Amino acid sequence: MLEQQKEQLIQQNLELEVTKENAINANRYKSQFLTNMSHELRTPLNGILGIAQIFQDLPKLSSEEKEDIQIIYHSGVHLLTLIDDILDISKIESGKMELKPQDFNFPDFLQKIVKICHYSAREKSINFSYQFNANIPIIVNADEKCLKQILLNLLGNAIKFTDIGKVDFIVDFISQTDKNELFCLSKIKFQIIDTGVGINSEKLAAIFLPFEQVAEGEGKLKSQGTGLGLAISQKIAEMMGGEIKVISELSQGSIFSLELDLLTRKVISVQKTANTFDATFSQKFPIKIMIAEDNLVNQKIAGKIFKKLGYQVIIVNNGIEALSTLKQEMYDVIFMDIQMPELDGLETTKAIYQEWGETNRPYIIALTANAMPSDRDQCLSVGMDDYISKPVKVEKIVESIQLLQQRRFNSRS
Repeated sequence: MLEQQKEQLIQQNLELEVTKENAINANRYKSQFLTNMSHELRTPLNGILGIAQIFQDLPKLSSEEKEDIQIIYHSGVHLLTLIDDILDISKIESGKMELKPQDFNFPDFLQKIVKICHYSAREKSINFSYQFNANIPIIVNADEKCLKQILLNLLGNAIKFTDIGKVDFIVDFISQTDKNELFCLSKIKFQIIDTGVGINSEKLAAIFLPFEQVAEGEGKLKSQGTGLGLAISQKIAEMMGGEIKVISELSQGSIFSLELDLLTRKVISVQKTANTFDATFSQKFPIKIMIAEDNLVNQKIAGKIFKKLGYQVIIVNNGIEALSTLKQEMYDVIFMDIQMPELDGLETTKAIYQEWGETNRPYIIALTANAMPSDRDQCLSVGMDDYISKPVKVEKIVESIQLLQQRRFNSRS
């Protein structure tokens, strides 16, 4: 009898192990499918958005033609956002939501949020004002989309629950500390102040429960649409190292606040001008550029973009050609695709380090449709210096070249 129970227990454990392994494999296959899907969709989008950026700068376009190209470009950007949303849904479901930090122009970012909120406030005939400290950083390195989700959710709620009066959006610079020669940490405080219905003090804790909001002036909980919600905003804020706090009084309005330490680049990048090319840029930043890319469309797009910036670039089809070319002539920077035949971008980077070492090698920038956070980490872990995901934006290339020059300057000083 005892032996039979032992055998049953062993069998149950084996079945549990098989079930667990199947679940792990299913999740792995799902992640791999989404990664591949993202890559395959981004590749044609790179062609669409790249050509749209180039065409927008043509001198003899009529206003109607420019408007049509703008429609193509913004529709492509919208499709790219939808692709990112699909990936986000998967990460939320699997409990593997990750931050995707990237450089972006902070004042421009805030102004875009203001434009969205001005429109919403105007529809309700309430005043919307903003005040940004003059010392806020220019270029920050953070998850732009997640920060945008938090702020639009807080501002959207403030406008939604304010029928008379105003909503104020305040961004203060608190302090700054050095991190290294390239970065510092800037403590920024966001405040959203409204004269709306307010929240009963007994109900304040409830607003951060999943899928719940306090109804207007009644203290009752109700679901509000399919937005991000305060619960998920709070989770993202915590992932970014902060916490959303609230002070509110029924019928007197609310103050929501969030303090974050934002990683700030000391190098000041040019203003983002995605649709304008500076043909003299290569004279300001004279470097020799190699592009390692096997896709013919992407080769043409990259060649045209760099030509509009004044560069003559050499294009190779894979890592083997890149290594062979470097042995004949050294280049300052390689924009490196990851998925290439014969020798991919990661293995090529390792080979470059082995052949030329840290000090004599070219600067290596990943230029790839592999856009998952783990892809970026993998590129940097093998020694790549920077990472740009496709579809390519002109200002990202400009910023990466500026960063290269800044590092060169710091190494000499």
